[in-house]
Amino acid sequence: MVLDSATFKPHEHHLIGFGERFGDSRQESVAEYLEGHGVEGEKVEQLLLDHGLGGLSGAPCADLSTSQERIIRILAATASTDKVMILNDPFEIIPDQWREKLALLIVNYAWKKRAIVVVTKLTYRPQ
Repeated sequence: MVLDSATFKPHEHHLIGFGERFGDSRQESVAEYLEGHGVEGEKVEQLLLDHGLGGLSGAPCADLSTSQERIIRILAATASTDKVMILNDPFEIIPDQWREKLALLIVNYAWKKRAIVVVTKLTYRPQ
């Protein structure tokens, strides 16, 4: 696969929903992870609060539940400058009250950043 005249390298883009986990080796905090993907430091706590994860900015990524991790990964991906996001059933493990908001965030990411979003499986279809 070619993207912008270069070979597509999956590790340079966001793949979400393919069994990835931070694991015990990922001791950076949620804030550090988000800042590393382009979220401005002073906006981290409000971003987390707006998506039901208030108070987790200092928590180690390794301590997150699977649904918290999925939300964090989507927040990081949509804040990044990466051109491609590949999602596999992205809303499956996310609590109902956050699905629509995260779906809108993904759509806005694709639209505003002219990114490619591929969804390989979708069991929940946002409105």
